[in-house]
Amino acid sequence: MCGIVGWFDLKGHRPPDRALLRAMSDAIAHRGPDGDGHHFEPGLGFGHRRLAVIDLVTGAQPMSSPDKTVCLIFNGEIFNFQELRRDLEQRGHVFVTHSDTEVVLQAYKEWGEDCVSRLTGQFAFAVWDQRRETLFLARDRLGEKPLYYSILADQTLVFASELKALRVHPDLDRDIDPCAIDRGSRANGLTPPRSSRSSGVKVKSTKVGTGKRVIRSKRSPVLVNVMNESRRYVPVICPPIPTAGSTQSLLKGTFSSRSRKT
Repeated sequence: MCGIVGWFDLKGHRPPDRALLRAMSDAIAHRGPDGDGHHFEPGLGFGHRRLAVIDLVTGAQPMSSPDKTVCLIFNGEIFNFQELRRDLEQRGHVFVTHSDTEVVLQAYKEWGEDCVSRLTGQFAFAVWDQRRETLFLARDRLGEKPLYYSILADQTLVFASELKALRVHPDLDRDIDPCAIDRGSRANGLTPPRSSRSSGVKVKSTKVGTGKRVIRSKRSPVLVNVMNESRRYVPVICPPIPTAGSTQSLLKGTFSSRSRKT
């Protein structure tokens, strides 16, 4: 288990509050006792808490591409990362670690947002693509690895692996949603339009709110774009949930990938 936190300026390139982002990361220190890291630049801040499982020496995060144009923070485990690595090496990608984190990074560079359709595993991650001025957030199909986010009144976006990290931010709406509490207590879970018990916080879902646009297609049934006057935007995407006919083959592939690792 690892933890990720982030801050993104939807309006422009205001400097991140480094102390605040570190405090958000510290709030989920229990998710990553083996190390922490940060990435700051105008308009963006990343934080990561690491539990070292694969590539104990060189798998530190945030992880950037050699040309520094793409930066990644990742929580989870990619079961088919060895197969993906071989595919990417055949396409000319050069790896400097043995981690599944770098496979996700190089997969994004090769396939862009469609990389999520090739990942088998449990994951939540954020990619900053400097070339496109794009922050890309992704979560696994069933939400095994959590991802919470909130758009604040000052037109900044914060996200994290746990609510307690978001609550560190002084501008977060802390109002409780009583309807969500009632629904969650009776149904043992929440569905859109309510995805969190806090009014100002959303779980990665099909939730549509002010300033967001949902696009549906066969490739990515849930794609949320947060638009503003500049060219910067924030897509939030999860891979398609498999149909009944493809579930069996997906499970077989997952079990096969896991068994080869053990």
